[in-house]
Amino acid sequence: MSGPFALMLAAGIDNVVAAASIHGVRLAVDAEDSPHKHLNGTNAEVYVACAETDSYAPPEMVEMYEEALAASDSAGQVEWYPGTEHGFAYAERPAYVKAASEQHWERLHDLFDRRLRGR
Repeated sequence: MSGPFALMLAAGIDNVVAAASIHGVRLAVDAEDSPHKHLNGTNAEVYVACAETDSYAPPEMVEMYEEALAASDSAGQVEWYPGTEHGFAYAERPAYVKAASEQHWERLHDLFDRRLRGR
């Protein structure tokens, strides 16, 4: 549930330059504080990692966020991980998928290295 908070924080604070959501919960909902409504004007590059099958983050919701991101002036990407379910990135969870988890962490570390190094 922390992903929407990270993305909203990035939208609201100018010196936040990188934000991420793992598993993509509540990225586009019918609420004023929905992250997909606050993408324009952020200085942050965002990264969202999504499982192929996720009842907490259904494809329609993630696609709505992805469309809002593409239509905004914000930098970032949504990445889908085929063959995964919610929790794929954490070894302690039954849905863990090692290859997807490693790729996800690689992407996340790359984002932070590019955006935070030397700040």
